[in-house]
Amino acid sequence: MNTEEKKSLIRRYYKEVWSEGNLAFVDAHMTKDYVNIDPATPGARLEGREAFKRLVGALRGAFQEMTMTVDGQYADGDVVVTEWTSRAVHRGPLNGLPPTGKAGTTTGITVSRFEGDKISQDHAIWDLFGLLQRLGAIPS
Repeated sequence: MNTEEKKSLIRRYYKEVWSEGNLAFVDAHMTKDYVNIDPATPGARLEGREAFKRLVGALRGAFQEMTMTVDGQYADGDVVVTEWTSRAVHRGPLNGLPPTGKAGTTTGITVSRFEGDKISQDHAIWDLFGLLQRLGAIPS
């Protein structure tokens, strides 16, 4: 798989998993020992596809009508860096934060690593602080 194919697969990942909730994509395109590293996620490090699918379910349950767009991508060898924007409406509880009904956006960057033609790791950094401010969970 060349770098353009890897970038394309990552774009599909954001569309199919995050925007559409297609968890079959995880089983088909991520390694069994996939690791998700995200300092904004409780536990910061999730190991395995099932743990990641639970995270996706929790976030899509709390933030509905979610769409994620890819704003930019850079690839080198087995690494793809993606700048993204997420838009959603906070309609469900998340970690003790009751639903606010507020719509909003947040941005982030994810570094994805490949093993062969599968995604083996994502390391995400995103604007959790700004999101919490927009939801009224912390003062602006």
